[in-house]
Amino acid sequence: MLAWLFQCGMMAVLSLVEAGQVSAVDAPRVVRASSGREQDRLETQVVVADQVEVHVRPDESSFGMATLVRGDRVRIRRREDGWAEIDPPPGAIGWVERASLAMDEREKTGPDGGPGSGMAGRARIVGRGVVARAGHLGARMPGPAWVEVPGGTWVHLVDRPPLQTGRGPSATKWLAIAPPVGARCHVRAEALGSPPRRQAAVEVLAAYQVPIDDPARRAQGADGLPPEARAAIGRLDRMHRSILVDQPVDRWNLQPVRSGYQDLLRRWGDQPAVEEVLRMRLARVTRHEQASAAAREFQEVLARSRHRDAGVALLERRLAELDLNRTVSYAAVGLVQPSARMVNGHRLHVLVGRQGQTLAYLDMPPGLDVEALGTKRVGVRGTVHYSQELGTRLITVRDVDTVGARR
Repeated sequence: MLAWLFQCGMMAVLSLVEAGQVSAVDAPRVVRASSGREQDRLETQVVVADQVEVHVRPDESSFGMATLVRGDRVRIRRREDGWAEIDPPPGAIGWVERASLAMDEREKTGPDGGPGSGMAGRARIVGRGVVARAGHLGARMPGPAWVEVPGGTWVHLVDRPPLQTGRGPSATKWLAIAPPVGARCHVRAEALGSPPRRQAAVEVLAAYQVPIDDPARRAQGADGLPPEARAAIGRLDRMHRSILVDQPVDRWNLQPVRSGYQDLLRRWGDQPAVEEVLRMRLARVTRHEQASAAAREFQEVLARSRHRDAGVALLERRLAELDLNRTVSYAAVGLVQPSARMVNGHRLHVLVGRQGQTLAYLDMPPGLDVEALGTKRVGVRGTVHYSQELGTRLITVRDVDTVGARR
């Protein structure tokens, strides 16, 4: 009897583990799916400020994962010290080391198991678990540690180019994933407000009753069309439906259908029942031709807009080149990231270029708030010399200027 009770207890624990209610990994944050009832109980609010930054931690200087604008809706998990913990918004992603993922062979993925085919695949976390790093759609480097995902968890890959940190044998490849279940972000609570109440629309019911002896109702059962005319109209109706279903809206060519109805109207127009049916068909063809013309006009406007967008992008690149020329007074320009390298007993930082390459190592002066520079491009001034130990330039920083936000 005791053996039977012990076996039932073990089967219950295993079922809880498989359902995600018991974590198999001792992680700092247990990644657990929320039930439908829990989702319904969560408070939903809208952004009332013109713009608000979404942070990975409840700290203004922490990593920014997305930007919300007025009217965006968020789901609030809890509030504390003027901050609201929310579900990750659109635009927030995570980064996971490629070596920690086992790809699902049944999913379509790009080269090396990464995204790139136009359809995001799935992957499974291997080992005891992995720490996902924060990111956003325009990220060029993985952000800080975000949430620990237990081993065996399935994650969805995002169709973004992979990132690489480091060089040579120590290089690490990172793949973008959708926010794991249980991941959270933070926004300032004063930027949120209650959604406006929707007034119920007034419902008006209407009915039209046809008299029993109405001739139109009698004609509904027997349309009064000659069999030859009915067959010809049916063939044109099928041609009309085929064009609408098989062709894009902007390529509808309904002239053959219109000509066919007009020919029948000239032939059978002396019969009121046939004339009424054909004029209804011609009116419907006219509406569809107008819709096709509007779609073609929209496509033309869209093509002109794309052409202008290409011109704007070219102008922005030229302006960026001019901006680069104006920064010649700096020893180097890039993004500041932490580094594990040491010189003379104190830790260095690394300056990373637009393509993720290492530009130089930085020997920062005491008192400089380096964490506040993590999301901005900076220009560095100081003494530059080549370090044989580091294999690249080492800049003894004198001062740092912000030259632009991360894109």
